[in-house]
Amino acid sequence: EPTSALDSVTRAWVLRAILDYCDASGAALLVVTHHTLEAQMLAQRFLQVRQGVVIRTNDDYWEDELISEYHEPGATPLGGCTGIIPVDVPPTVFEVEGLGVERGRDYQAREDRPAFALEEIGLTLRRGESIGLIGETGSGKTTLVTALAGLIEVETGRIRLGGKELDRWRGKALRRMRRHWQAGFQDASQALNPHFTVEQILVEPARLHDYPKPSRVAMKELLDEICLPGSCLGRTAGELSFGQKQRLALARSIWGFPELEVLLLDEPLTGLDADAREIMIAFLLKAKAHLGLLIASHDLGVIDRICDEVLVLQGGRIVDSVSSKQHEFVTDYAKGLWATAAIRDPVDLRRAVSMMDRDNTAFGDVGHQYSNHL
Repeated sequence: EPTSALDSVTRAWVLRAILDYCDASGAALLVVTHHTLEAQMLAQRFLQVRQGVVIRTNDDYWEDELISEYHEPGATPLGGCTGIIPVDVPPTVFEVEGLGVERGRDYQAREDRPAFALEEIGLTLRRGESIGLIGETGSGKTTLVTALAGLIEVETGRIRLGGKELDRWRGKALRRMRRHWQAGFQDASQALNPHFTVEQILVEPARLHDYPKPSRVAMKELLDEICLPGSCLGRTAGELSFGQKQRLALARSIWGFPELEVLLLDEPLTGLDADAREIMIAFLLKAKAHLGLLIASHDLGVIDRICDEVLVLQGGRIVDSVSSKQHEFVTDYAKGLWATAAIRDPVDLRRAVSMMDRDNTAFGDVGHQYSNHL
Protein backbone atom coordinates (compact mmCIF):
# COMPACT_ATOMS: atom_id res chain seq x y z
CA GLU A 1 0.00 0.00 0.00
CA PRO A 2 2.62 2.59 -0.98
CA THR A 3 0.09 5.29 -1.90
CA SER A 4 -2.82 4.78 0.50
CA ALA A 5 -4.09 8.04 2.04
CA LEU A 6 -2.19 10.20 -0.46
CA ASP A 7 -3.89 12.81 -2.60
CA SER A 8 -4.04 12.12 -6.33
CA VAL A 9 -1.09 14.30 -7.35
CA THR A 10 1.21 13.30 -4.48
CA ARG A 11 0.32 9.70 -5.36
CA ALA A 12 1.54 10.35 -8.91
CA TRP A 13 4.87 11.68 -7.57
CA VAL A 14 5.34 8.53 -5.48
CA LEU A 15 4.56 6.31 -8.48
CA ARG A 16 7.05 8.30 -10.55
CA ALA A 17 9.72 7.79 -7.87
CA ILE A 18 9.09 4.02 -7.82
CA LEU A 19 9.29 3.75 -11.61
CA ASP A 20 12.43 5.88 -11.82
CA TYR A 21 14.21 3.86 -9.14
CA CYS A 22 13.37 0.51 -10.71
CA ASP A 23 14.39 1.72 -14.18
CA ALA A 24 17.70 3.12 -12.91
CA SER A 25 18.68 0.26 -10.59
CA GLY A 26 17.16 -2.72 -12.35
CA ALA A 27 15.49 -3.70 -9.04
CA ALA A 28 12.58 -6.11 -8.98
CA LEU A 29 9.33 -4.76 -7.58
CA LEU A 30 6.69 -6.45 -5.41
CA VAL A 31 3.59 -4.35 -4.74
CA VAL A 32 0.77 -5.29 -2.36
CA THR A 33 -2.19 -3.00 -2.97
CA HIS A 34 -5.96 -2.63 -3.18
CA HIS A 35 -5.54 -0.17 -6.08
CA THR A 36 -6.02 -2.26 -9.21
CA LEU A 37 -5.23 0.70 -11.48
CA GLU A 38 -1.81 1.15 -9.89
CA ALA A 39 -1.18 -2.60 -10.00
CA GLN A 40 -1.82 -2.62 -13.74
CA MET A 41 0.45 0.39 -14.22
CA LEU A 42 3.40 -0.90 -12.17
CA ALA A 43 3.34 -4.66 -12.66
CA GLN A 44 3.71 -7.17 -15.46
CA ARG A 45 2.66 -10.21 -13.41
CA PHE A 46 -0.21 -10.57 -10.94
CA LEU A 47 -1.29 -12.77 -8.06
CA GLN A 48 -4.76 -12.34 -6.61
CA VAL A 49 -5.16 -13.65 -3.07
CA ARG A 50 -8.36 -14.44 -1.20
CA GLN A 51 -8.45 -15.78 2.37
CA GLY A 52 -4.77 -16.70 2.23
CA VAL A 53 -4.98 -18.62 -1.06
CA VAL A 54 -3.80 -17.54 -4.52
CA ILE A 55 -6.96 -17.75 -6.63
CA ARG A 56 -5.68 -16.19 -9.86
CA THR A 57 -2.33 -15.66 -11.51
CA ASN A 58 -1.00 -13.80 -14.52
CA ASP A 59 -2.08 -16.51 -16.96
CA ASP A 60 -5.79 -16.07 -16.25
CA TYR A 61 -5.82 -12.53 -14.86
CA TRP A 62 -7.99 -10.76 -17.43
CA GLU A 63 -8.20 -7.01 -17.29
CA ASP A 64 -11.97 -6.94 -17.81
CA GLU A 65 -12.42 -9.05 -14.68
CA LEU A 66 -10.58 -6.60 -12.44
CA ILE A 67 -12.82 -4.68 -10.09
CA SER A 68 -12.52 -1.01 -10.95
CA GLU A 69 -11.62 1.24 -8.01
CA TYR A 70 -13.51 4.16 -9.52
CA HIS A 71 -16.94 4.70 -10.99
CA GLU A 72 -17.77 7.18 -13.67
CA PRO A 73 -19.25 10.40 -12.26
CA GLY A 74 -22.97 9.97 -11.77
CA ALA A 75 -22.85 6.18 -11.78
CA THR A 76 -25.49 4.47 -9.63
CA PRO A 77 -24.08 2.85 -6.49
CA LEU A 78 -24.89 -0.64 -5.22
CA GLY A 79 -28.55 -1.52 -4.96
CA GLY A 80 -29.59 1.52 -7.00
CA CYS A 81 -29.10 3.85 -3.99
CA THR A 82 -28.98 7.48 -5.05
CA GLY A 83 -29.21 9.30 -1.72
CA ILE A 84 -32.26 11.35 -0.72
CA ILE A 85 -32.36 15.11 -1.17
CA PRO A 86 -35.72 16.52 -0.02
CA VAL A 87 -37.51 19.08 -2.15
CA ASP A 88 -37.90 21.41 0.83
CA VAL A 89 -34.75 22.99 2.25
CA PRO A 90 -33.71 20.69 5.12
CA PRO A 91 -32.86 22.12 8.55
CA THR A 92 -29.31 23.24 9.27
CA VAL A 93 -27.66 20.92 11.78
CA PHE A 94 -24.07 22.19 11.82
CA GLU A 95 -22.56 25.63 11.21
CA VAL A 96 -18.95 26.83 11.18
CA GLU A 97 -18.01 30.53 11.00
CA GLY A 98 -14.52 32.05 10.76
CA LEU A 99 -12.78 29.01 12.22
CA GLY A 100 -9.06 29.39 12.94
CA VAL A 101 -6.59 26.91 14.45
CA GLU A 102 -3.12 28.11 15.42
CA ARG A 103 0.03 26.05 14.93
CA GLY A 104 2.20 25.21 17.93
CA ARG A 105 4.80 27.88 18.70
CA ASP A 106 7.70 25.44 18.36
CA TYR A 107 6.39 24.30 14.97
CA GLN A 108 6.08 27.88 13.73
CA ALA A 109 9.67 28.70 14.68
CA ARG A 110 11.08 25.46 13.28
CA GLU A 111 9.22 25.40 9.99
CA ASP A 112 8.89 29.15 9.38
CA ARG A 113 5.26 28.67 8.42
CA PRO A 114 2.16 30.84 8.87
CA ALA A 115 0.82 31.10 12.42
CA PHE A 116 -2.50 29.46 11.53
CA ALA A 117 -2.97 25.86 10.34
CA LEU A 118 -6.59 26.74 9.50
CA GLU A 119 -7.92 30.21 8.80
CA GLU A 120 -11.37 31.69 8.13
CA ILE A 121 -13.09 28.33 7.59
CA GLY A 122 -16.84 28.49 7.07
CA LEU A 123 -19.39 25.83 6.10
CA THR A 124 -22.99 24.80 6.67
CA LEU A 125 -24.31 21.23 6.90
CA ARG A 126 -28.01 20.42 6.51
CA ARG A 127 -29.76 17.18 7.30
CA GLY A 128 -29.68 14.83 4.32
CA GLU A 129 -26.73 16.65 2.70
CA SER A 130 -23.04 15.86 2.58
CA ILE A 131 -19.89 17.89 2.01
CA GLY A 132 -16.64 16.48 0.63
CA LEU A 133 -13.34 18.01 1.71
CA ILE A 134 -10.39 17.58 -0.65
CA GLY A 135 -6.84 18.94 -0.87
CA GLU A 136 -3.26 17.77 -1.16
CA THR A 137 -1.50 16.08 1.72
CA GLY A 138 -0.84 18.66 4.46
CA SER A 139 -3.56 21.06 3.34
CA GLY A 140 -5.36 20.86 6.71
CA LYS A 141 -8.15 18.33 6.16
CA THR A 142 -7.43 16.16 9.21
CA THR A 143 -6.83 19.23 11.37
CA LEU A 144 -10.22 20.60 10.32
CA VAL A 145 -12.07 17.36 11.11
CA THR A 146 -10.26 17.13 14.46
CA ALA A 147 -11.20 20.74 15.29
CA LEU A 148 -14.84 20.24 14.31
CA ALA A 149 -14.91 17.13 16.49
CA GLY A 150 -13.87 19.28 19.46
CA LEU A 151 -10.60 17.41 19.98
CA ILE A 152 -8.22 20.37 19.58
CA GLU A 153 -8.45 23.99 20.67
CA VAL A 154 -9.90 26.53 18.27
CA GLU A 155 -8.48 30.08 18.42
CA THR A 156 -11.11 31.92 16.39
CA GLY A 157 -14.60 31.37 15.07
CA ARG A 158 -17.70 29.51 16.16
CA ILE A 159 -19.04 25.97 15.78
CA ARG A 160 -22.78 25.44 16.25
CA LEU A 161 -24.63 22.15 16.54
CA GLY A 162 -28.38 22.57 16.21
CA GLY A 163 -27.92 26.29 16.85
CA LYS A 164 -25.97 25.73 20.10
CA GLU A 165 -22.37 26.89 20.36
CA LEU A 166 -20.18 23.91 21.21
CA ASP A 167 -17.43 25.85 22.99
CA ARG A 168 -19.87 26.58 25.83
CA TRP A 169 -20.28 22.90 26.71
CA ARG A 170 -18.04 21.04 29.14
CA GLY A 171 -17.99 17.76 31.08
CA LYS A 172 -21.26 15.82 31.27
CA ALA A 173 -23.09 18.39 29.18
CA LEU A 174 -20.57 17.95 26.37
CA ARG A 175 -20.88 14.16 26.63
CA ARG A 176 -24.66 14.48 26.18
CA MET A 177 -24.04 16.56 23.06
CA ARG A 178 -21.88 13.74 21.69
CA ARG A 179 -25.06 11.76 21.13
CA HIS A 180 -25.78 14.10 18.22
CA TRP A 181 -22.26 14.58 16.83
CA GLN A 182 -19.61 11.94 16.11
CA ALA A 183 -16.31 11.69 14.23
CA GLY A 184 -14.42 8.81 12.60
CA PHE A 185 -10.73 8.83 11.69
CA GLN A 186 -8.46 6.99 9.31
CA ASP A 187 -6.83 4.59 11.77
CA ALA A 188 -9.67 2.55 13.22
CA SER A 189 -7.20 0.75 15.50
CA GLN A 190 -7.03 3.90 17.64
CA ALA A 191 -10.82 4.05 17.95
CA LEU A 192 -11.33 0.44 19.09
CA ASN A 193 -10.06 -1.13 22.32
CA PRO A 194 -8.04 -4.13 21.06
CA HIS A 195 -9.07 -6.17 24.14
CA PHE A 196 -12.82 -5.59 23.72
CA THR A 197 -14.90 -8.10 21.80
CA VAL A 198 -16.92 -6.84 18.85
CA GLU A 199 -20.05 -7.26 20.98
CA GLN A 200 -18.57 -5.06 23.74
CA ILE A 201 -17.57 -2.45 21.13
CA LEU A 202 -21.11 -2.29 19.73
CA VAL A 203 -22.68 -2.11 23.20
CA GLU A 204 -20.30 0.64 24.42
CA PRO A 205 -22.30 3.65 23.07
CA ALA A 206 -25.42 2.37 24.84
CA ARG A 207 -23.46 1.98 28.09
CA LEU A 208 -21.95 5.47 27.90
CA HIS A 209 -25.13 7.29 26.86
CA ASP A 210 -27.81 5.28 28.70
CA TYR A 211 -29.42 3.83 25.60
CA PRO A 212 -31.21 0.46 25.73
CA LYS A 213 -28.71 -2.35 25.21
CA PRO A 214 -28.92 -3.63 21.61
CA SER A 215 -29.86 -7.26 21.12
CA ARG A 216 -27.47 -9.83 19.67
CA VAL A 217 -29.90 -10.26 16.77
CA ALA A 218 -29.63 -6.52 15.94
CA MET A 219 -25.84 -6.66 16.22
CA LYS A 220 -25.66 -9.65 13.87
CA GLU A 221 -27.90 -7.82 11.40
CA LEU A 222 -25.48 -4.88 11.46
CA LEU A 223 -22.48 -7.16 10.89
CA ASP A 224 -24.31 -8.81 8.01
CA GLU A 225 -24.97 -5.37 6.46
CA ILE A 226 -21.23 -4.60 6.45
CA CYS A 227 -20.34 -8.16 5.39
CA LEU A 228 -18.75 -9.33 8.65
CA PRO A 229 -19.70 -12.80 9.93
CA GLY A 230 -21.87 -13.05 13.03
CA SER A 231 -19.12 -15.11 14.65
CA CYS A 232 -17.10 -11.87 14.92
CA LEU A 233 -19.18 -10.87 17.95
CA GLY A 234 -17.00 -13.02 20.17
CA ARG A 235 -13.68 -11.95 18.64
CA THR A 236 -11.60 -9.08 19.96
CA ALA A 237 -10.78 -6.03 17.87
CA GLY A 238 -7.13 -7.07 17.95
CA GLU A 239 -8.06 -10.22 16.03
CA LEU A 240 -9.67 -8.31 13.17
CA SER A 241 -7.93 -7.18 9.99
CA PHE A 242 -7.41 -3.49 9.27
CA GLY A 243 -10.32 -3.44 6.81
CA GLN A 244 -12.65 -5.23 9.23
CA LYS A 245 -11.82 -2.73 11.98
CA GLN A 246 -12.38 0.12 9.57
CA ARG A 247 -15.85 -1.15 8.69
CA LEU A 248 -16.73 -1.86 12.32
CA ALA A 249 -15.66 1.57 13.59
CA LEU A 250 -17.55 3.39 10.83
CA ALA A 251 -20.70 1.31 11.33
CA ARG A 252 -20.63 1.82 15.12
CA SER A 253 -20.34 5.61 14.75
CA ILE A 254 -23.71 5.62 12.96
CA TRP A 255 -25.59 2.58 14.26
CA GLY A 256 -24.67 3.11 17.92
CA PHE A 257 -26.11 6.64 18.12
CA PRO A 258 -29.84 6.80 17.28
CA GLU A 259 -29.90 10.58 17.93
CA LEU A 260 -26.97 11.28 15.59
CA GLU A 261 -27.29 14.47 13.52
CA VAL A 262 -23.73 15.13 12.31
CA LEU A 263 -21.00 12.71 11.26
CA LEU A 264 -17.44 13.91 10.51
CA LEU A 265 -15.19 11.41 8.70
CA ASP A 266 -11.49 11.52 7.82
CA GLU A 267 -10.47 9.00 5.12
CA PRO A 268 -13.21 6.55 6.16
CA LEU A 269 -12.62 4.06 3.31
CA THR A 270 -8.82 4.17 2.96
CA GLY A 271 -7.25 0.73 2.81
CA LEU A 272 -10.46 -1.12 1.94
CA ASP A 273 -10.54 -3.48 -1.02
CA ALA A 274 -12.97 -2.74 -3.85
CA ASP A 275 -15.75 -4.99 -2.56
CA ALA A 276 -15.58 -3.64 1.01
CA ARG A 277 -15.43 -0.11 -0.35
CA GLU A 278 -18.67 -0.64 -2.28
CA ILE A 279 -20.38 -2.08 0.80
CA MET A 280 -19.46 0.93 2.93
CA ILE A 281 -20.40 3.46 0.23
CA ALA A 282 -23.88 1.90 0.17
CA PHE A 283 -23.96 2.01 3.99
CA LEU A 284 -23.07 5.73 4.03
CA LEU A 285 -25.60 6.57 1.32
CA LYS A 286 -28.31 4.89 3.36
CA ALA A 287 -27.29 6.76 6.53
CA LYS A 288 -26.90 10.08 4.75
CA ALA A 289 -30.67 10.56 4.41
CA HIS A 290 -31.12 11.48 8.08
CA LEU A 291 -27.92 13.32 9.05
CA GLY A 292 -25.37 15.90 7.92
CA LEU A 293 -22.18 14.25 6.65
CA LEU A 294 -18.70 15.71 6.12
CA ILE A 295 -16.04 13.50 4.49
CA ALA A 296 -12.37 14.45 4.13
CA SER A 297 -10.73 12.16 1.61
CA HIS A 298 -8.15 11.81 -1.15
CA ASP A 299 -10.46 9.29 -2.84
CA LEU A 300 -12.33 11.58 -5.19
CA GLY A 301 -14.35 8.64 -6.51
CA VAL A 302 -15.94 8.33 -3.05
CA ILE A 303 -16.45 12.11 -2.83
CA ASP A 304 -18.10 12.15 -6.25
CA ARG A 305 -20.58 9.41 -5.38
CA ILE A 306 -21.57 10.43 -1.85
CA CYS A 307 -21.20 14.20 -1.55
CA ASP A 308 -23.43 17.01 -2.77
CA GLU A 309 -20.81 19.76 -2.41
CA VAL A 310 -17.00 19.77 -2.60
CA LEU A 311 -14.77 22.18 -0.65
CA VAL A 312 -11.11 22.47 -1.66
CA LEU A 313 -8.50 23.18 1.03
CA GLN A 314 -5.09 24.67 0.26
CA GLY A 315 -2.73 25.91 2.95
CA GLY A 316 -5.45 25.82 5.60
CA ARG A 317 -7.95 27.90 3.61
CA ILE A 318 -10.97 27.01 1.50
CA VAL A 319 -9.96 28.13 -2.00
CA ASP A 320 -12.72 26.58 -4.12
CA SER A 321 -16.19 25.05 -3.77
CA VAL A 322 -18.53 23.41 -6.29
CA SER A 323 -21.37 20.98 -6.63
CA SER A 324 -19.81 17.50 -6.78
CA LYS A 325 -21.76 16.72 -9.95
CA GLN A 326 -20.61 19.80 -11.88
CA HIS A 327 -16.83 19.81 -11.24
CA GLU A 328 -16.67 23.44 -12.45
CA PHE A 329 -13.69 24.45 -10.33
CA VAL A 330 -12.31 27.97 -10.56
CA THR A 331 -8.71 27.46 -9.41
CA ASP A 332 -6.06 25.53 -11.34
CA TYR A 333 -5.10 23.87 -8.06
CA ALA A 334 -8.55 22.26 -7.71
CA LYS A 335 -8.76 21.40 -11.41
CA GLY A 336 -5.42 19.65 -11.13
CA LEU A 337 -6.44 17.53 -8.15
CA TRP A 338 -9.64 16.42 -9.84
CA ALA A 339 -8.08 15.79 -13.28
CA THR A 340 -5.29 13.63 -11.87
CA ALA A 341 -7.73 11.55 -9.81
CA ALA A 342 -9.99 11.08 -12.83
CA ILE A 343 -7.37 9.10 -14.79
CA ARG A 344 -8.70 5.55 -14.94
CA ASP A 345 -6.49 3.90 -17.52
CA PRO A 346 -3.07 2.53 -16.46
CA VAL A 347 -1.48 3.64 -19.76
CA ASP A 348 -2.80 7.18 -19.27
CA LEU A 349 -1.60 7.16 -15.66
CA ARG A 350 1.91 6.11 -16.69
CA ARG A 351 1.92 8.81 -19.39
CA ALA A 352 0.78 11.46 -16.90
CA VAL A 353 3.43 10.41 -14.39
CA SER A 354 6.16 10.51 -17.05
CA MET A 355 5.16 14.10 -17.95
CA MET A 356 5.82 15.34 -14.43
CA ASP A 357 8.60 17.88 -14.13
CA ARG A 358 10.95 17.21 -11.20
CA ASP A 359 11.33 20.96 -10.66
CA ASN A 360 7.59 21.55 -10.53
CA THR A 361 6.57 21.66 -6.88
CA ALA A 362 3.13 23.10 -7.55
CA PHE A 363 1.32 19.77 -7.22
CA GLY A 364 -2.02 21.12 -8.38
CA ASP A 365 -0.59 22.23 -11.73
CA VAL A 366 0.40 18.72 -12.82
CA GLY A 367 -3.06 17.25 -13.31
CA HIS A 368 -4.28 20.50 -14.88
CA GLN A 369 -1.42 20.44 -17.40
CA TYR A 370 -2.16 16.81 -18.19
CA SER A 371 -5.90 17.45 -18.64
CA ASN A 372 -5.07 20.27 -21.07
CA HIS A 373 -2.68 17.92 -22.90
CA LEU A 374 -5.48 15.36 -23.36
